[in-house]
Amino acid sequence: MDLLPESERRRFATDVVRAFEASAESGRWSALAQVIVEWKATAAIYADPALVEELSRPLDGDFGPVPAP
Repeated sequence: MDLLPESERRRFATDVVRAFEASAESGRWSALAQVIVEWKATAAIYADPALVEELSRPLDGDFGPVPAP
């Protein structure tokens, strides 16, 4: 959590609490585990200022058709 900017810490806490509640009710902890994995990845991005800058800039142009799933 220390790597997250102040603006993201509340969202992190909210997501973890919601996932914990859902997991506790269902007895399936995969939802909580997934939230933690996702926030770890987010924290890793914030730990690298160059990566934050790269991922925060607007995208320009058309990147072509999206293939069907």
